[in-house]
Amino acid sequence: MPPRFPRLVLQTLALLCLSCSLAAQPLAYPEQSGIVDITKPPYNADSTGVVDASAAINQALFDFNDSHTLIYLPAGTYRLSNPVVWQDPPGCEAGTTFTCRRYIGLTGAGQERTLLQLDDNHPDFQDPTNSQSLINTNSSAAMAFENTIRNLTVSTGTGNPGATGIRFMASNVGGIHHVEIRSEDGQGFRGLNLSPNEQSGPAFYNDIVVDGFDTGIYTFGNQNGIWMERITLRNQGEVGLFNRQHPVAIRNLDFEGDVRGITNQGDGGSTITLVDSELRGTGAASSLIGFQNQNRRPVFMRNVTFSGWNLAYQEFQNGFDLGRLPNGTVDEYTSAPPVSLCDNVLRSLNLPVLETPEIAYEDTSLWVSIADFGAALDPGFAGEGSVQDDSQAIRDALDFAAQNGRETIVIPQPRAPFPQRYIAFGDFVIPPTVKRIIGTKGLVAGTYRFIVGDGTEPLVIEDMVSVSGISHSGDRMLILKHSVIRDYVSNPDGSSGDVFIEDVVGGPWSFNQQDVYARQFNLERDVNNVTINGGMLWALGVKTERKGTIIEANNGARVEILGAFHYSTIAEEVDPKPLYVANESQLSVAGLKELTYIFDPYDIKLRETRNGVTNELANPDNVIRTPLLVAYVDESATNVAPTIEAGEEQILLLPTHETQLTGLINDDANPTGNCFTASNWTQVAGPVDATIVSPTERSTSVQFPEAGRYEFELVADDGSLEVSDRVTVHVFDSFTSTGDHDADGVASGTGADASTQGWGGFTNNYGASQGLLAKNNFSFPNKFIVRFDLTGLDVQQLDHSLLEFEIATTNTGLIEDWSYNVFGLNDLDEGEDWIEGDQTGGATNGGVTYETLPANITDNNFNGGTYDPAVPNSGGVDHARTTFLGTFSTRQGQREKVNLSNEALADFINADTDGRVSFIVTRVFSTTNAIAFASRENTQFQAPRLYGDYSARALPVELLSFDARRTGKNVQLEWTALPLPGFSHFTVERSTPGSAWQTLGRVKANAAYQLIDQQDDPSTERYYRLAMWELDGAVAYSPIRTILPAAAYLPYPNPSNGDVSVHRPGPDVLRLTDVSGAVVAEYAHPGGWYTVSLPSKTGLYVIRSRSSDWAWRVVRE
Repeated sequence: MPPRFPRLVLQTLALLCLSCSLAAQPLAYPEQSGIVDITKPPYNADSTGVVDASAAINQALFDFNDSHTLIYLPAGTYRLSNPVVWQDPPGCEAGTTFTCRRYIGLTGAGQERTLLQLDDNHPDFQDPTNSQSLINTNSSAAMAFENTIRNLTVSTGTGNPGATGIRFMASNVGGIHHVEIRSEDGQGFRGLNLSPNEQSGPAFYNDIVVDGFDTGIYTFGNQNGIWMERITLRNQGEVGLFNRQHPVAIRNLDFEGDVRGITNQGDGGSTITLVDSELRGTGAASSLIGFQNQNRRPVFMRNVTFSGWNLAYQEFQNGFDLGRLPNGTVDEYTSAPPVSLCDNVLRSLNLPVLETPEIAYEDTSLWVSIADFGAALDPGFAGEGSVQDDSQAIRDALDFAAQNGRETIVIPQPRAPFPQRYIAFGDFVIPPTVKRIIGTKGLVAGTYRFIVGDGTEPLVIEDMVSVSGISHSGDRMLILKHSVIRDYVSNPDGSSGDVFIEDVVGGPWSFNQQDVYARQFNLERDVNNVTINGGMLWALGVKTERKGTIIEANNGARVEILGAFHYSTIAEEVDPKPLYVANESQLSVAGLKELTYIFDPYDIKLRETRNGVTNELANPDNVIRTPLLVAYVDESATNVAPTIEAGEEQILLLPTHETQLTGLINDDANPTGNCFTASNWTQVAGPVDATIVSPTERSTSVQFPEAGRYEFELVADDGSLEVSDRVTVHVFDSFTSTGDHDADGVASGTGADASTQGWGGFTNNYGASQGLLAKNNFSFPNKFIVRFDLTGLDVQQLDHSLLEFEIATTNTGLIEDWSYNVFGLNDLDEGEDWIEGDQTGGATNGGVTYETLPANITDNNFNGGTYDPAVPNSGGVDHARTTFLGTFSTRQGQREKVNLSNEALADFINADTDGRVSFIVTRVFSTTNAIAFASRENTQFQAPRLYGDYSARALPVELLSFDARRTGKNVQLEWTALPLPGFSHFTVERSTPGSAWQTLGRVKANAAYQLIDQQDDPSTERYYRLAMWELDGAVAYSPIRTILPAAAYLPYPNPSNGDVSVHRPGPDVLRLTDVSGAVVAEYAHPGGWYTVSLPSKTGLYVIRSRSSDWAWRVVRE
């Protein structure tokens, strides 16, 4: 196998040319290239800066629009008294999908050599609210193919506050390269506006400097992608980069200024991927946020340095402050947890990156044009006239270049309207001495392939409107730029050279054990777009259409994508293709956005195979949008113990008796390399045993037979290290709240009033205020009180209880963790009572208001703080009149509910004598703003609640058994019991999911304890319980019994290839018989779901219960 292109040479080429891209650009094009030189007839544009050149440039844009043209501006200064605008020539349907504003390139002689200069103080560029663009591609649809601007500087002069430097759009391939946009006095609306419409892109923007303007770069759109590299932003007046809805990826952003660096705003499409960048705030930036992510859109950052800011990064959603980062270097950050199918290190691959080598251009007088060897544009390819074959002319040009040491083959652009082009067929072997094939917008149609063999010098193929195919059969490095490549294959044995791709559309692509570096990689196939077998693919910006697999990585390949947009334009096939495939390979995708307007997203987002076992991440109903998708095992790392979260504490209110436990386990997949780390759920506490339906699954349903406090443990074992975490589930009989129970707009009735003190006065809420505030600072509300009326409940003794508040803050947000003290107000003394109604009027008739509350401490030094029993009044209350019950905490970014539940709370309620309990909440010390808790019930928030579990009281009867079973369409209930003195009767109650209990019937004591529910719907899940009444009217309840829908009893799967899951309501013996009735096996069924193993012989079997007439037929395949 011939040697690969030397790695040392490859790195040297890439590194040496980091700053030589300008010098590598051609300063002039030869006559035979077909380039339109704007300074030559018939345009004769002035390049001295004296005579207005805008008319000449606009005429060229008009003449050659829609015809694959490069308009060349030689070195000089071009005075512009009017905007330069891409025009629609006659016959184009402006404003329709197939607009003609496309296929145009505007290129200069170099960023420091060609200057387009707007007149100072231009009257048409004065109004920022009606900004005019100096250069405007002016496209109205996603058909702006190949539009480019490169190798020049645009200046909006001085005194033009309404000027935008460039308003630009390109589609599929195109962009802006090696361009500076500047305002000489800093004034101007936008430097670079990349949003003529929301369909802008995909396009590549590199080596761009924007100096001045209110906004440096502005993007707006919902699709396609904006991919950038080496962007410099300086001296903006409002913001450096403003992104609204676009998927954006940037590498090497350098911002400096005294305004915000980046704003990310809009819907879920506003994804930003930012790597290897620096944002330096100066002056007034010390009070600003460097990067603000509004509405918490997907953001991925890696190796980004912030300095000089008040905060480096902050994100909001619905007014909430969800997170912030300080100045310094961000190693890696995601605005939401990464998405993964298997257990992974939740970080990007961070592959090493090489710059695209800039290969110096040969003296343009030596370029070899295929037109000089007889190639001619074919006017009949669109359907008129004969088809010309230019294959021999191309071969002759290649032979001439090889024989004469020429390095460049040029495909001249058409000097006539589109669609004229060249036609070729067959294979073209590229000599190793040819270093560049440049299209200058020339189009070669037909069916042909460039054969790229061995060679010590890289081959550059650029500005090719269409290349039918490339066979990379040798070790020569290949550089593809600004082109359409219809097909690419390399040698399966891995002998092909490495590939650099920059601003290219096409495919499919097949890489084999190569290193591939891609920038703006646009894939639009309905089959596999890219297959990579071994080797490495790094891509900055990938966009796709249709429904093919984007990347299939096999045989240890490593793939990293920074910025990905996937647009489904066709419906799913019968055999759906996965979005990504990682087959024993490594994959990470940052800034991933999927979009579909046909409401048919990819069914399978990821198919991952590890150790020969394949799993799929499927979500057919929703698109995927995430800051990071990962699928790899870091086998080089030392095994690290898994991380585990058993989930959030839960509250259930009977009759709802089932919930879902969902654990989160993250592991590096070492040492096994398997997809999933082994896990197991167990119950560690509770009044009775709950039923864990799928204990070895990370997400499982759990059923609770009665009220109580239950605790569950989730264990993860990676084969070497084991970790665990626990979660509590509170199951309660009933609750009361401070809600508006009588619908008068006042938080009263069965509940009670909620009040707060602050701002030097005392305020009642009574439904007039949404927020209960607590802050130990005299300038803000410092404590609040909530009161619950328990007289309407049958309260005797609580087994456990829970006090719950819902966070209602919508403005200042939760920017840190906060803790709160909870005190119970002891019973009032004789003569003290609450005044119902307005509590702000002071105490009258011995009544107690918030202000005159005996426990209240109004001294400024005791508004809150840490409770210490040895320090009088600590925590902000009188210790003699209160009982300290504990603290609860809110977490940074939390949006849900918080609670206090402990023995002290239950004991305090049990000790109450008048059926009314009050709690005072104060803040543990903090210097930051308070957050609010909801004070009343509405459609958005829940009022404070007090839950209780009363099932622990002594029963008035000894319940020995209680069973419920389905008999046909009915449900038969039977129980046995020993009544105690004072017992009256039973009532049987029924409920369905989400409904209240209903009484079915009354059964006297010492009677036959049974009842048949004849109203049962076999398709509905039903719950049953017994209410056991004493003569004095007290009542207690039995455990709940559940009747599942009839379909839920059916064995599954059926047919089966081995095992069948069978459900029985309790312990049973199952007998398996064949069709002749012969007993094949017996199983001791423990109740619930149980797995029955069928014999290996295929056929029909019957599973029968020995304790009932239940039986079911199953088929063994």
